[in-house]
Amino acid sequence: MVVASFLIKHLLIDWRWGEAYFAKKLLDFDLASNNGGWQWSASTGTDAAPYFRIQNPWAQTKRFDPDGANQTTFASGMRNPTALAFAPGTGDLYAVVQERDGLGDRLPPDYLTRVEKGAFYGWPYAYIGQNPQPGFAKLKPDKVKASIKPDLLFEAHSSAMDLVFYDGEQFPAEFRGGAFVALKGSWNRSEPTGYKVVFVPFKDGRPQGWYQNFVVGFWVSGVSRAEVWGRPAALAVAKDGSLLVADDTGGTIWRISYSGQNPSGKADATASPR
Repeated sequence: MVVASFLIKHLLIDWRWGEAYFAKKLLDFDLASNNGGWQWSASTGTDAAPYFRIQNPWAQTKRFDPDGANQTTFASGMRNPTALAFAPGTGDLYAVVQERDGLGDRLPPDYLTRVEKGAFYGWPYAYIGQNPQPGFAKLKPDKVKASIKPDLLFEAHSSAMDLVFYDGEQFPAEFRGGAFVALKGSWNRSEPTGYKVVFVPFKDGRPQGWYQNFVVGFWVSGVSRAEVWGRPAALAVAKDGSLLVADDTGGTIWRISYSGQNPSGKADATASPR
């Protein structure tokens, strides 16, 4: 029974083949609070087929032909993949994933990962590889053993919301081919985290294993509860190579542009509301 649904990410089409990937959360039964929810997002793959991310207790990524036929399960076990994107050059499918609640402030981390065909990423039996989920791991020990560790971890409860690869030419060369990730920020963590945009450098088509802050300042005060004037929720690269950041708290779209180095040798970048 469908209760509600809302768009997280537009349908993503793989330009090489027209294939579509689609992310959908059919039933997310939260292990800690028993809250249900419905979400969906999508992307299109390199083989011209649509891929649907179905998030139920099995958290499946579905692949479809362009006409909607021949549904297959591409990958499973990602609790809440809020965005999908294809890496330039390799065409690999990547997702950012919001992990579960109920295991404390530090666990489990949100993450960015390459979505591998036939892979299982843990939900709901394990997390971040083969770490067992209390109360569920014993139900499917084979699934725990099969769980794949994701490529890059973010602070737990950062609320990873969107992902975009930088294919523009305005920013310095070290940004090309890397990924920007919007971390909307925590809501139930005793020490808040997130509320920023980070950059993930790639090398040889894979994440290098670290990330750096790119846009900060939305979190202005507060220790046990964050006082924010904005929360980044969506990203896009504009035709001129600038980065667009949608803030769904302040109701603003920010344009981040780069105009070279100033006399001090530091990068000269500006952010302006649109």
